[in-house]
Amino acid sequence: MVKEIRSLGGGSKSKVWNQIKADICQIPLETVNSPEAASLGAAILAGKAAGIFKDINEAVDRMVQVKARTTPLSENAKVYEEGYEMYKKVFLDLTDCFEASL
Repeated sequence: MVKEIRSLGGGSKSKVWNQIKADICQIPLETVNSPEAASLGAAILAGKAAGIFKDINEAVDRMVQVKARTTPLSENAKVYEEGYEMYKKVFLDLTDCFEASL
């Protein structure tokens, strides 16, 4: 079971977007201090390969620092669920139109 979401990169700078993701998933979302996810991942793997860390978990524990935590708002979950149900209905209703345009 997923206990938290980690968000990195440009989108993680938006408090609104972080709240939306936490609310939709109903799971706490954490942002980390590293602005470059790819560079951080490469450094973690390099540290493991070079023997600096005994395993990936140790590398993550030592190199990844949580900057902020966004708690999901349960009252928003219903709004997103209703919107998703409407999206699925509209998508199914328009399937014939999509296929006709090909």
